[in-house]
Amino acid sequence: MSGSFLKVIAVSEAVKIAESIVPVVDSESVDLEDAYGRILAEDAVSDIDIPGFDKSWKDGYAVIASETVTATDNMPVMLRLAGRIPMGIGEDRSIVKGECLNIPTGGRMPAGADAVVMLEYTDEVAGDILVKRPIAPGENVICRGEDFKKDSVVYKAGKVLTASDIGALAAIGCARVPVKRKPVIGIISTGIEIVDVDTVPDIGQIRDVNSYL
Repeated sequence: MSGSFLKVIAVSEAVKIAESIVPVVDSESVDLEDAYGRILAEDAVSDIDIPGFDKSWKDGYAVIASETVTATDNMPVMLRLAGRIPMGIGEDRSIVKGECLNIPTGGRMPAGADAVVMLEYTDEVAGDILVKRPIAPGENVICRGEDFKKDSVVYKAGKVLTASDIGALAAIGCARVPVKRKPVIGIISTGIEIVDVDTVPDIGQIRDVNSYL
């Protein structure tokens, strides 16, 4: 047997050779629900700020943080409950000093408020709210654009899309996704020892496995 037949090359060299002959793959547009596992062909850019408004991260009360500095369990700060903020309503609400508004998780922050005190640290007594711990400015608040800014690149081209990526693309309004077209790959099994899968191999023979991978 010729020694040249057994000559091998490094894996890195084999990869370089394979990459040099791979044709350029064009792109196609697919529905968002079909984009899982595909390769993004273009940068994904957000068309809006996400979130589109300052919102609460917890159920509680929207407050002015500076008014809670002295709050403790024994000496709570009393604030007048000025109402409740419903979910999904774009209505402008506001508070002034001495007031708070009940707010659900995800609720839009009212003007004037800069923090949310969680329900666990409050008591409601006759229409007033007793705040039992100090709250820092911005605490329990998700600011507008904190996840994605308008016109920002959310994902770069070339990313393999995961399940969480699909959710993010939905959030930025990407109903159709530009992805790389799937290549057509052929596998050829060679060797006189290879037989079809429905054939019982004789001694020295093996069934064709690679054609089905």
